[in-house]
Amino acid sequence: MFLFCDSYLALTSFISGCDAATERRLLDGFSAWVAERTPGVGETSFTWVALVAARHWPVLLDEGPGRVSIKDLPAPLQDPIKDDLMYLLDEFLAERYDGKQAL
Repeated sequence: MFLFCDSYLALTSFISGCDAATERRLLDGFSAWVAERTPGVGETSFTWVALVAARHWPVLLDEGPGRVSIKDLPAPLQDPIKDDLMYLLDEFLAERYDGKQAL
């Protein structure tokens, strides 16, 4: 896959576009699935985009003044977060579609 920009946000935008092309069926339940696998998160309203990044940069889920944005992700964390996203996505899709017809 080729992305114009090699950032976590570019990758998540591409994946979100793929999800949109399937009328949001591809990633249905992915946010809750990631939340279950992220220590200390549990049930949350955060999207999978924030949850995956927060696995490496927990401050992202902090509330209140001085709150950081996903746009503030430190450059050294971009690659590990992207790798984690691809691992989680692969695991989620394998669980979901194991032995079933894909979309």
